[in-house]
Amino acid sequence: MAQVSFVREAILGPKAPPPVEVGVVGWLRANLFSSWLNSILTVVSLYLIIILLVETLPWMLQSSWTANSLSECREAIALRYGEGTHGACWAVIQERYLQLFYGFYPSDSYWRPNLALLLMFAAISPILFTNVPRKMLWFSGVYPFL
Repeated sequence: MAQVSFVREAILGPKAPPPVEVGVVGWLRANLFSSWLNSILTVVSLYLIIILLVETLPWMLQSSWTANSLSECREAIALRYGEGTHGACWAVIQERYLQLFYGFYPSDSYWRPNLALLLMFAAISPILFTNVPRKMLWFSGVYPFL
């Protein structure tokens, strides 16, 4: 019996990858469900996120933005959403947002923390981004002592 070898004369074109390897399903399998531990952690994390949203979204959305006191805020929420409803009093945030940013820092010196924040962004930019010149790394080392 003679041995016959086969030599392909034309190159085959590439085939499409299986549907479970690409797209959303492929990304989910590769990143969230790649092992049994990752699958368990993904499901537990989703469960905790859903519980957190179910508990906090009604409180955040059933709220009052215009009140002069806590009791007035609670009355406005009770009138709008019903008695016994608890909601956020965002009027405090609206009134005291500068205190949340700067604490009890003197208002005529707000430029100092603003400048420190701006310089911090300049100091971390050569560490975070590759398109920033490496010559800027000296500033990253000097910034904590500035």
